[in-house]
Amino acid sequence: MDHHHHRGRMLLLHLRASDQFNSPVGRCLFGILQEQAVSDASPRILLLHLCTYRRMQIIKCLTRHVKPLEEAGAWVQVFGIKGPPQEIAGLNIKTAQMCAEAQGLFDSTTHDEEWELCMLKTIEDAIVIDFQYQSWIDRYSKLEVWGFQVYDLFPNETLPANGRVHVYYDTWTAYIWTSCRSKRTHLQEVLLHCVSLLTCVPNAIDLSRVLKRLGLDESLLLHSRAIINDMVSGISATVPFMLGDINASGKIALQKKRLQLAGYHLMWPLHVARVSAQPGSEEEAWLEGRLRFIDGKMGIKFAGHLANKVKNKPWNLG
Repeated sequence: MDHHHHRGRMLLLHLRASDQFNSPVGRCLFGILQEQAVSDASPRILLLHLCTYRRMQIIKCLTRHVKPLEEAGAWVQVFGIKGPPQEIAGLNIKTAQMCAEAQGLFDSTTHDEEWELCMLKTIEDAIVIDFQYQSWIDRYSKLEVWGFQVYDLFPNETLPANGRVHVYYDTWTAYIWTSCRSKRTHLQEVLLHCVSLLTCVPNAIDLSRVLKRLGLDESLLLHSRAIINDMVSGISATVPFMLGDINASGKIALQKKRLQLAGYHLMWPLHVARVSAQPGSEEEAWLEGRLRFIDGKMGIKFAGHLANKVKNKPWNLG
């Protein structure tokens, strides 16, 4: 039945027509629906208005490391406007494409000079995409509507161990941020695996050459790990707001308002964060516990499946 949801989103945008651009709320709603459509649905549904039982999700592409449809980026341009959701959707597509190319190299049994050059190019592409993620974060993190406020609270079972939480304009905005952080985390995990494979090849091309060309050095590995830790912490800090454990003032909510849709949107970011968290850490246990909460208390059973899933290598979400 998922194809009906995607078709409904498309019809909603058309019914609202140009009037939706006359108010900040309308433009925000359009951006959110557009980001969801690009992330979750086949572009053929959105551009040709056809129902299809076969959808190509960006999340599925990232999980399986397969390329999105060639037309995947077209929906971003349909209405000719730009904004945070459209930009992050474009980066998500680039990430999925890069990960699919990397998987082809991971599966190769021939590690010759051509393979090494392709691996270096993939690392370079990943670094460029990561710069774009950082640029997006720098541009929008301080804006009134698209940014967020940081609060440090006394930890309890509903908060991360350090008590740090993020408060957003609304849960839709928080969803866009978890989308950014989870996909950037996976990008970095794939990049680290590329480096690991390349450095294991005898007489491999000197990795420092490509890093120097990008103005970097061999501290790349430490830098990537720091980014992953930061993104995982950001996802954790967003969870209490999306689940209604804290209010818009950054305080513990006395009356908790649970939104099942927010729990649904949190499942994949929580899964990515749990996979990339330090094994056996308090953070990993807390992330797993939040997935179980979404399952047991919000009735979204797939969250329990993710919580029970045996962790593969961090670059492999399948």
